[in-house]
Amino acid sequence: MYLLYNILLVLLTVVLSPYILVKVLTVAKYRGGITQKLGRVSKGVLQHLTDGPRPIWVACRLRRRGDGGPSAHPRAEEAHPGRKLLLSTVTVTGNLTARQRVPEADAVFYFPFDYPWIVRRVIRRINPALVLIAETELWPNFFRELRRQGIPSALINGRISPPPSGTT
Repeated sequence: MYLLYNILLVLLTVVLSPYILVKVLTVAKYRGGITQKLGRVSKGVLQHLTDGPRPIWVACRLRRRGDGGPSAHPRAEEAHPGRKLLLSTVTVTGNLTARQRVPEADAVFYFPFDYPWIVRRVIRRINPALVLIAETELWPNFFRELRRQGIPSALINGRISPPPSGTT
């Protein structure tokens, strides 16, 4: 299944690359964090990895109203005192929102694209003790690499099925 997923991922990237390139060159928000999404771990993140215990990585999809990330920190800090909190987001808006709404995060960065060689590199560089996924961000290669490296992960604040009718 992973092989099929990765073949489709690469094929879609190749087919859509002209469109993606135009968007990256013409729309500023698509350039935001592109090097981090391609696997570069910034100095701002690396400086928090040099001393102390391995960090906790919270991957979330924050919007302006700030879903997910902030509520994860108190529980993580309580369960794992003294560990750095690294927060990753997917979008420019989510990244800016995280910096504003989660000041207790030691570093905020962009979540890597789900290509095996990219997630492997980022996970090795960050070497988290635990990864918490807020919302329903399901990235097969990312989870597979966490499992390969023996790093526990948990889905928090996620929903896999639609809510019951009549609820919001």
